[in-house]
Amino acid sequence: MKTSDDFYREILALQKESAALKGELAGRVMPVLQLYKSLQSYEERRVFQDALEKMLTSDQVAIRKLGVDICLGFFVFRDAV
Repeated sequence: MKTSDDFYREILALQKESAALKGELAGRVMPVLQLYKSLQSYEERRVFQDALEKMLTSDQVAIRKLGVDICLGFFVFRDAV
C-alpha cells in the first residue's frame, strides 16, 4: 500500500503535468479528485488524507496554497466526480 509520502509525491507530480492549467482550479484539482476516487479502501483514503495534511502544514507557501486549492476543489467539484 502507498504511504502518505507516496501520495504527496504523486499529487505534486499531477500538478507538474497540469502546469499549463495553472490558473484554472478545475485543471489543478480534477486529476487529484480522480486519484482520490480511484482509492479502494478506507485505509488508502486515510493515508491520502495524511498526505493532504502534510501539504497544508508545509513550510512552502506554494504547497500550502495547493493543499487549500485541493480542499476547496473537493467541495466545489464534489458532484463532478
